[in-house]
Amino acid sequence: MKKILFLAALVGTVLAGCSKDKEKDDGKMDVLVCMHYDSNKPERHTNIIAMLPDGTGQKMLYAYSDEIRPKQGSIGSDGKTLIFATQNNKGVYTFDLSNGTLVKLSVDGDWEAPVFSPDMSKVYVLNDDSDEFCSINVATKAVTVLNDGSERSLNYPSFTADGRIVCDAYWWGDIGIMNADGTNLTVLKNKEGYIFYLQPFAIPARNKIVYCEFYEDNPEYFCSVRIMNTDGTGDAVLIPKGANDEHFANPNTNAAGNKMVYSHMTESHNKRGDIIICDFNGTALSNKKTIYTDNGGNIQIWRAMFSRIDKAVYNALPNAN
Repeated sequence: MKKILFLAALVGTVLAGCSKDKEKDDGKMDVLVCMHYDSNKPERHTNIIAMLPDGTGQKMLYAYSDEIRPKQGSIGSDGKTLIFATQNNKGVYTFDLSNGTLVKLSVDGDWEAPVFSPDMSKVYVLNDDSDEFCSINVATKAVTVLNDGSERSLNYPSFTADGRIVCDAYWWGDIGIMNADGTNLTVLKNKEGYIFYLQPFAIPARNKIVYCEFYEDNPEYFCSVRIMNTDGTGDAVLIPKGANDEHFANPNTNAAGNKMVYSHMTESHNKRGDIIICDFNGTALSNKKTIYTDNGGNIQIWRAMFSRIDKAVYNALPNAN
């Protein structure tokens, strides 16, 4: 009888484990959403593509047209809705990757780096024409100005685990954090002389912020990547500064916070840069691998940003040729 009870308990444990694993599989997977440029095509002929974290499996998310020239895209938490701004100042759009529905959320203008809120009810974005940092209600398309840009023009928003927004002060070189309604803006890093702090990315799984420290002391330009806690403490170097004219850009992680991707550039920005992915344990990087190399050819890929995409949606997308 004891043996039967033990076996029953063992089977129950195994089944519970299987059920738990099944619950963890939400039907989504990590991809890198990137800008894609073909220099053989007209100026600013940019597409938005997705590729697997090893650099393979490139899929077209939104292709260039004369009317809409996309830039700076990311996928919402539903795993199927793309949000992007436009190179030709046509506003901010959502695009349903599962059925092709395109919705314009904003008026025409130069909008920068839009992202969905975690629940996808709002989009947060910089209006570069007015320097205003705004939220857009996805259902009503109502625009709310959260910061008028008179002191700092905020950009590159991302979300902490408790729903606050981390952003940089566009061209000011500061990094701040604020509530999702724009209140309680707190500066975590202040520009220091020729040192600018740019492109912060909140890592909710680690309660950390990764960002670039950019040194602009003409004629030398170089950069390092740093990490800190969301309250600004524990600031440390993640990637030390390299040689003169060596840059890193757009460091960010997957939702689990165990993989990091960034761009590495040289030659005075003549190249968009190589894309490098590595393991991340919260304090250090390991197993670095270059998944894309800019060899000066016609095709360039840059600004790789982690997103989660529905597996079936990804599999149905056309290849990015």
